[in-house]
Amino acid sequence: RDAVVVVGDTEGRHFTWQRGHRPDTVLQLASASKWLTAAVILQLVDDGVLTLDDRPQDHLAWATDDPSDPRSAITLEQLLAFTSGFDVRALDRSCVSDGSTTLAACARTFYDEDHVFAPGTTFLYGPAHMHVAAAMAEAATGRTWPQLFRDTVGDPLGMSDAAGFKNPSVDNPRASG
Repeated sequence: RDAVVVVGDTEGRHFTWQRGHRPDTVLQLASASKWLTAAVILQLVDDGVLTLDDRPQDHLAWATDDPSDPRSAITLEQLLAFTSGFDVRALDRSCVSDGSTTLAACARTFYDEDHVFAPGTTFLYGPAHMHVAAAMAEAATGRTWPQLFRDTVGDPLGMSDAAGFKNPSVDNPRASG
């Protein structure tokens, strides 16, 4: 029912149509933020900070490197493709909506409790993949996920200060939605 369409280029705004919302209305993107998370991660790959072959244990001290544990074979590429083996039960994790925890602590909960399929074998759409990828990015850079978003995507694209990962909190931003 409510929408805003803005068409423009470097010369400025050429067309605006609106019903219900204004162009400056701030809305939560929900799962559309997965695209922004992927953009941040891939910018870090372009910058040489991460590679798509990186594994959680390359950056997260609590991740296993035991070759007999299938989680040791997870790659960043699989995390971005939702094929890393995490179950959709992760949607029920209270940590996803808990503003008092951290992104890394919630990622560890997913990692410890929700990995059920061999990496690369099953596509499952859920928050665990992106949370673990974002935790890897935080560990690799020493910056928080909201800072990484602003530095790699938000500021370079001239997004307003309202754009960012702040839900449920800046300490535990939901990288997947």
